[in-house]
Amino acid sequence: MRSCVYVCLFSTLSGPLLPLSQPALVYMSLNNNDFSGALPLWNLPQLVHLNLASTPLRGAMPAGWWERMPALTQIDASSCGLVGSIPDAAKPRYFNSFSFTNNQLTGPLPANISSIFYSVANNRLSGPVDIPDGSGPAPVRYVFLAHNDFSCPIRLSHLPKLQQLQLQGGGFAGCDFNDPAQMQLPATLTSIDVS
Repeated sequence: MRSCVYVCLFSTLSGPLLPLSQPALVYMSLNNNDFSGALPLWNLPQLVHLNLASTPLRGAMPAGWWERMPALTQIDASSCGLVGSIPDAAKPRYFNSFSFTNNQLTGPLPANISSIFYSVANNRLSGPVDIPDGSGPAPVRYVFLAHNDFSCPIRLSHLPKLQQLQLQGGGFAGCDFNDPAQMQLPATLTSIDVS
């Protein structure tokens, strides 16, 4: 019996997503379906790529989710209607692409997750802006935090490869962007939007 390596479902499947245990699965694309409910605790130790974009889950992410997928380096969970907080990883995790744009997520940014491409725009996230050190195997280059409810300080000066930063409509009520105690950015930044 052959092991399953790729799962691609491009249709209008519906219903809840069920727990899944596939030790050999490396690529799973469930985007543009009609699945709903909370994300299950999948056991996918070899999964590298996960695409859930535009699937109206309208549920929460369980704690311990990242630990069941230790090889994951690309996740797109944009426009899924996800609620609750983004669960933090138990230890530092580095992604090539980490996208949770256009959801209803709340709470702070996870303290142990960084990514080359890091997008959590258009949510209800709050708290100070601090993304883990970007000198790991996937140094942070692009950060999109627009349209949330963040506050100062913005601590990103420790990201030595950061090039693009979007903060427009991100909250920051009462922040003084001229105060170095509140706004800490690296010299490598080539584009910033705080409109």
